[in-house]
Amino acid sequence: TTITTTETALPLPIGPFRGIDYGTPSGSGGTSRFNAQIDADMSVIAKIGNVVRLYTVSNGMEYAVTSAIAHGLQVIPSAYLVDPNAPGGSAANDAEIANVIAVLKDPSSDLSKIPFIDVGSDFLTNNPAQHDYLAGRIKFVKDQLPSVMVTSSDSASIYANTDVGSWVDVIFPTFSPFSQGGAVTVGSANTFFRLLYGPLAEKFTTKNI
Repeated sequence: TTITTTETALPLPIGPFRGIDYGTPSGSGGTSRFNAQIDADMSVIAKIGNVVRLYTVSNGMEYAVTSAIAHGLQVIPSAYLVDPNAPGGSAANDAEIANVIAVLKDPSSDLSKIPFIDVGSDFLTNNPAQHDYLAGRIKFVKDQLPSVMVTSSDSASIYANTDVGSWVDVIFPTFSPFSQGGAVTVGSANTFFRLLYGPLAEKFTTKNI
């Protein structure tokens, strides 16, 4: 497939996912109003895509997995991790991981609708000294959910310059041309993407990106 921008015609692999990152709605998790908002949002997302990535499945967001699947969407659940050395950080991370494991071990969960799990979101970008900690958390989740693929979303430079790619089943880089790339115009965003994607495709020849 060729994607054409004002700057270049660029052959790119077009993946199977068309979706959106979904944050937590306002309100108290677990209430009927909170769940109704999730249902309404998933109904809209299902009309424009086929997958939704959840930053967390805690504090009522467990319902988002059920709702998304009911609306015909695939779901990428996440365990959002913070600095474990921050006050309450380690306990918060343990709760995030326990929740995502519990949701996917629930007999009602349709694992065929879960392409993979995201453990940490830009974790090493935000906590570069916590390399071994993230590796341990990923291994723990993989041991608990051996039938589900696991990844950790982070910048392309993290994947290129660390061994995080060896820990995960899927390479899940974040491309943010308007924040990571400085003065990147809409027309040149595709070129920015190519510059980051190319080295990853060369490095990870046996894994999906």
